[in-house]
Amino acid sequence: MLLQELETRLDAAFSLLENSVIQHQQLWRQDFQSLQHQLEQCQAREAQLREHNAILVGKLNSLDTSPDRNPLLHKIKIISSHIDALAKDAAAFRQSCQLSSTR
Repeated sequence: MLLQELETRLDAAFSLLENSVIQHQQLWRQDFQSLQHQLEQCQAREAQLREHNAILVGKLNSLDTSPDRNPLLHKIKIISSHIDALAKDAAAFRQSCQLSSTR
């Protein structure tokens, strides 16, 4: 095999490798941007849930504390616990997105 032919083959292989790396970088950038967008949406949703939860807690604190005299209080506590769970899920998702974006 001639040296020139070997050089041509190596150049072609390097070009293929370079194109492959560029394509993978583009895909990784797109994935990162998608994850970043999802993270921002989760953070916004988490902020909404926290705000809603704060409003509900404020209302809950202003109500009569006896569940026997106010059945609405019991329902509000259940809703509040669901909102807390959603906020925790959103925070966990946000953390997993942050971990994914640092890799």
